[in-house]
Amino acid sequence: MVIEESINSAYEAIRSNLLRSLLTALAIIIGTAAVISMIAIGLTAQNEIQKSMDSLGGKNVSVFAGQRKKEG
Repeated sequence: MVIEESINSAYEAIRSNLLRSLLTALAIIIGTAAVISMIAIGLTAQNEIQKSMDSLGGKNVSVFAGQRKKEG
């Protein structure tokens, strides 16, 4: 009977604070969608960078520290 009492208590709490419950559910949905979107954007960017590096040819990319001056 403890489970039934807990379920009934939770149901009454949700009904008595309906707006708060709806806003909480909405926040969870928006947060989850934001995380999924950011992961998708990151993976897409990673794939695009990989494609552009592959199109350059070769397997090595050299990166040098410092500043390149352009005069003109």
